[in-house]
Order: sequence, then structure tokens, then C-alpha cells
Amino acid sequence: MNGNNAGGDIRIENRFTAWFDNFWYHFKWRTIGALLLAFVLTVCISQCARKEKIDVVVMYAGPYLYSGNEALVVKDELNAVMPSDFNGDGEKITGLVTYQIMTEEQLLDYKKQVEGGVDPSYFTTQSSNCNNYLMTGECAILLVDESLFASLRDADRLRKLDEVFPNVPSSAIDGYGLDFTKTALAKNSEQLGKLPEGTVLCLLRPYVMGNTSNQTTYSEITSMFVAMAKD
Repeated sequence: MNGNNAGGDIRIENRFTAWFDNFWYHFKWRTIGALLLAFVLTVCISQCARKEKIDVVVMYAGPYLYSGNEALVVKDELNAVMPSDFNGDGEKITGLVTYQIMTEEQLLDYKKQVEGGVDPSYFTTQSSNCNNYLMTGECAILLVDESLFASLRDADRLRKLDEVFPNVPSSAIDGYGLDFTKTALAKNSEQLGKLPEGTVLCLLRPYVMGNTSNQTTYSEITSMFVAMAKD
């Protein structure tokens, strides 16, 4: 009986081997393709699951242009002063939105420094994109050139500092904005410290849509603004 069982096992194994050889011959590349696709999907799903969840967004708009690596350092510098993990996912993550915008006078000076000329349409597009973004309500903390600050203040888009601070910081330039270069954050940061004189830290009023329309979220944004404004 043992011999018969052994013989049966051999026949089954031979049949499986023959089937596999035939399958591999006809469907080898389809199988390899399917396995590769499964691998790619697994990696993509894993990456999506680990996608950063931003706690708060800060916008910079002015003449300085951060490189990609510099922007990463700026985010780390902002993360370091974030009061708490607002969304409770275990990480403090700041989103950074930047636009390179210039006044006519700044642009004239910039043209003198750049070889090969400057495309004015680039700055027109940057300014337009910045204005459009300000209408989304996704961001309220601004680091902006004093020219844009004045426009937002005159349009009544900004919070008054005495609505936010019991004692207005000494870096205040008026009732709405702070000289960012005089804040502790600017003085103690490698990349944020590169922002030029005339950079104003200010806070937009809540908007009718976007993150700032949510009372809880806006309160968290305000606490981040206060942390950035410390002397």
C-alpha cells in the first residue's frame, strides 16, 4: 500500500509540474506584469496612507524666493514653534505656500541683478495666483511684503492685533501687522531669518469658506500666529 501511495504522489507531482510549465510558457509575461502592478499599487496605497496631514498653513508673498530645500527647512522652523498637534495625528506639520511678488521699484532693482533679463509675465502670474489663493479661505497666517500688507489692511481683510493679543508685541508696526524681522522666530531661524526688511506678519479675518470659516480651526490658526509673533 505504501508503494502505491508513493506512486500516486509521483503522478500528481508530475501532473502539477507539467501544468505549471505549460502555464508559465503561455502566461509568463502576463503573470510578471500582474505581479509588478500589484507591487506598484501596494506602494502607492502605502504612500497615500502615510500622506502628510497638515495642521496649519502659512503663506509667504514677497520678493524673496525660497529654493525647494530652503522651504523644507522653513517648514521645520515653523513646526518647532507650533503650540500643539492640532489634528491629533501625532505630528506637527506646517503647510507652506509661497509667491514671489514685487513692487515696480523692487522689480527694477531685481532686473539689474539678473543676467539675461526678466520675464514680467512671471511676476504678473505670481501676483494673480496669490490674490486668488487669498480668496480661498485656506490660510490666514501671512508673511507678506509691506505693499501687499497695506492693500489687505486697506481692504479690511486683517484682524486687529489688540483683538488677538492682551499685550501687543513690541514688533507691531501699526494696529494690524508686525515687523517679522524683529520677532524671536526670525532672529533664531536660519531660513525664516533670510526674509527681507519690510516683511510683515499679519492675520486674515475668518473667511466665508475654507479652513478659516471653521471656528475651531481658526482658533488653532490664531494660536499659531501668536506663537510666531513672540518677541
